[in-house]
Amino acid sequence: HPTYQGVTFPAMHALWSRWAPPLERSKLVTIAYSGSYFGTVVSMGVCGLLAEHLGWASIFYVSGTFALLWWVLWFVLVKESPQEDRFIDRS
Repeated sequence: HPTYQGVTFPAMHALWSRWAPPLERSKLVTIAYSGSYFGTVVSMGVCGLLAEHLGWASIFYVSGTFALLWWVLWFVLVKESPQEDRFIDRS
């Protein structure tokens, strides 16, 4: 939906500028961009199946649940920079 995803693509560049080595950034941004299109294609098929088997309202419940789970994981696991990430080995 364009009203809340307008910051997504510029944010990817800011994210990769901190997390990826300079010579790998363009490849990683391309993969991230491709993922948004892949997700759209997959979700359209899944939404059709949900509507057919569980009713149209299930699309909103299922996608909302996944969005909340993703937010919780992102909030807990993702840090501002690699230096702040507790899962990255410093050695």
